[in-house]
Amino acid sequence: MSNTNQFQGNARVEVLFHEGKMYFRTKEGYACATSSLRRYLRGGSNHFYNECYPWSCTYGHAEDILRLNASLKASDKEVEFLNDEPEHFYQIQGSNRIYKKLSKTCIKAFVKNKSQLDHMITNCKSVYTNMLGYAIPILSYGHLFMWGGNENRIGVEDFSEEDMRTILKYALELKDDMSLSGYDRDWIQNNFIPALNSYLEGLKMSNEEIEKSLKEYRDVVEKVNETLKIHSDEFDFSDEGSYGFDCGFLTIGFADEKLKKQNALLANDSRTKYKIPSVRLPKSVQSLTVQRREFEKAKRIVKRELGLDIEILESHLD
Repeated sequence: MSNTNQFQGNARVEVLFHEGKMYFRTKEGYACATSSLRRYLRGGSNHFYNECYPWSCTYGHAEDILRLNASLKASDKEVEFLNDEPEHFYQIQGSNRIYKKLSKTCIKAFVKNKSQLDHMITNCKSVYTNMLGYAIPILSYGHLFMWGGNENRIGVEDFSEEDMRTILKYALELKDDMSLSGYDRDWIQNNFIPALNSYLEGLKMSNEEIEKSLKEYRDVVEKVNETLKIHSDEFDFSDEGSYGFDCGFLTIGFADEKLKKQNALLANDSRTKYKIPSVRLPKSVQSLTVQRREFEKAKRIVKRELGLDIEILESHLD
């Protein structure tokens, strides 16, 4: 089938997105695909708005197939996107499954996978480009992920407050979902829900309130670090043993619930997440084995001198 009369200027491919698929037609009247991509390319009489689009593929293969049929460089204008507005959808990183909205099924998949929830959009007549100037068909609009360990930190970019409240709603429902493993339910209860709550709580706070909270937390951390430095001669950071490949670092925090909550709130707020000070041992050493050993001394010193309980939140291998 030839569509030569449909094309204007440099356009070689016209693209229409609809419910998880990219439909397209080409100026040459045929579509190119490698042997590995051919099985994902579907042919047929797909009619929208009285126009026929002979080929289609899922969003997951849209960019690879489109690149074989036209230049994606926006300045070349070889691809014409026909949708007036972008389609929004959600996807778990590492999976090809598409969720049209933030549903309970979508959040359940995120809980089980624990990678990253991506908010994606399709391109449109306005033509969105990436940093390199390419008008790729599917673009990342935002993402959400949980940091590792026990810090209850959540990474959020371009999810609205309404989106976050929707996610919290489903998280509260899923914490008692017996189809999930006990580990997943505990993770929702002890990590995911607290992180969502602290993020939403931070949204209600003014800049002045956030700065005040940051100063209070920083003062406590600095007092702990100064105390450990004063007692540095009580530590032994020599690494004479053979511990194998255990290079890394510890993330140290507080056992106190108020300080934990304060840390989570600051860590989950975009205004302060890169300003938060951390508890540090008085000397840097690579071995996690040595760090854990000396942490026990630090724990006793801080408790004795300041009455505070510190704990290891996470250990990271380099």
